[in-house]
Amino acid sequence: MENDGFQLVRRKNKARKRWEVEIGVCQVSPSCRYSESEDGSLAQQSIDKLRKKIFDSRAELQCSEFYRLFKDSLQQALSLLYQSIGPQVCEELCGCSNVQSFVVTECTNSNKTRSLDEMLHSKLEDVSCHSELWKPDEVVCYGLGRFLTCPVARLQLCLLLLIVESLQVPCFAYDPVFSTNEIRFMEDHGISLLSTNEVGKRLAAHGGTLFFMPHCGKTLYNNVLLANWQPSQLPRVLIIGNSFQNMIDSLPQRIIEEKAPLVLKIHPYIHELPLRNIYKFSDIFNDTSVHVILKTRIKNIPGEYWSNPPAAKLTVDDPDVIAPC
Repeated sequence: MENDGFQLVRRKNKARKRWEVEIGVCQVSPSCRYSESEDGSLAQQSIDKLRKKIFDSRAELQCSEFYRLFKDSLQQALSLLYQSIGPQVCEELCGCSNVQSFVVTECTNSNKTRSLDEMLHSKLEDVSCHSELWKPDEVVCYGLGRFLTCPVARLQLCLLLLIVESLQVPCFAYDPVFSTNEIRFMEDHGISLLSTNEVGKRLAAHGGTLFFMPHCGKTLYNNVLLANWQPSQLPRVLIIGNSFQNMIDSLPQRIIEEKAPLVLKIHPYIHELPLRNIYKFSDIFNDTSVHVILKTRIKNIPGEYWSNPPAAKLTVDDPDVIAPC
């Protein structure tokens, strides 16, 4: 067990044996991990080559059919997010300084031909009538892994960079194994490193949070749901990660109840958009879906449903254990 509670595990694959490591409860192969001293010994020339490889991989991914279909799924998810929280947030924005500032600027530019109230109403109408313009307030990435040496993590980083570039919203990331060079790379590309291990227990932002966590462990998904376990809060959560449907179908119910009870509990109310695994490498985005929790499906659930949400039942030697912050 590492200091942060991330534990190395050995597993068997039917086709072959291999080592795997859970990084932020994210499973990747041994080529994806190396020590801090190994990272420190990387020559600048090698780092520059890896940076170029990331840029080339990002460009290739952006031109792929997989990414085109992914954008369609993400847009559909964002439209559903808007339907759940958009009108309420737009209405509440009437008192927010950023909208007021926009309106004041517009009034100034138009020589005040319209009143502040008229401009504000027009701005909110524009947003309300174009749900395809809706964006979450932030993107949060957990358990990406060591992308300077791991091809799987590197391509997942490329998708993250494309998402952030498309949405133009703040992005935050955390993985206890990030090296100094990886932290520097992410900061150079506008991704802020979280200062503490949230273990997934992050309250979604008012306008929505997109959690990017492909191939993470069941407990981490459960913690995201646990932190937002209220009918007014869950619709603000979007998750790109392992398919909840496949998780439930492929594992005994006893395991789900122990390690991800909230995934099992909320599953009937989730709209899941599976990503077609047609990228040229089949082990990068496999078993990945975009998950949206629909407000229309949960608004009439009795209040007792939300009381005393079950936490994951884990032991200290469980591979899904994560150290508390």
